[in-house]
Amino acid sequence: MDDLLREVQAEKEYILISLELSKRLDEYRAFRHFSIHGYGVLLDKEKLVPLATNLPDLWSDFESEVDTFIKSSRNK
Repeated sequence: MDDLLREVQAEKEYILISLELSKRLDEYRAFRHFSIHGYGVLLDKEKLVPLATNLPDLWSDFESEVDTFIKSSRNK
């Protein structure tokens, strides 16, 4: 996934979110994939709690980067 993201970012003039934020989101994408595809009965509380705890900070960082992207695209 990292290779694909870097490739897309290299081809685009505008980057919506940073590679660092994308990596932080990977854990949530993996969780979503795991739960959507029917593995929900195997949820591990020790893995789930840190994801839930970190979500407010991650969401704030995501909003900030999207806001920066929108403002910079308006100025071009």
